[in-house]
Amino acid sequence: MDPLQDLVASLPSDHPVVAMHNGHMHNGHARGKSGDDVLRRLRHSQNLTQAELADMLYVTQERVSAMERGGVNRAQIGTLRRYVEALGGRLHIEVDLDGQRIKIS
Repeated sequence: MDPLQDLVASLPSDHPVVAMHNGHMHNGHARGKSGDDVLRRLRHSQNLTQAELADMLYVTQERVSAMERGGVNRAQIGTLRRYVEALGGRLHIEVDLDGQRIKIS
C-alpha cells in the first residue's frame, strides 16, 4: 500500500498534488514521484511554507524540514497525525491483511 498513490487517487485530476505526483513542474522545479516527499507535497498543496507549518505545530522550521526529509516511512504515527491535522486533513491508518483492508485509526 502506497499512501501517496492512495492520496493521489482520491483527489480531482486538477489538484496541485496530482500535478506534482505526475512529474509536472512546481515553482520552476521538476518533481519526482518519490514517496519520501509526500509530506512536502501535502504542505505545498495547502500553500504553506515550512515556517508557517512549524508555527502551527509549535516546532521549529528545522523540525518540519527534518520530518519532510525523513519521509512517511520513518515518521511516528503521532507526528504524522499532527502534521496532517495542521494541514486540515485527517490521518487514516489501515492494515491490508489477506486481501482485507481493516481500519485501525
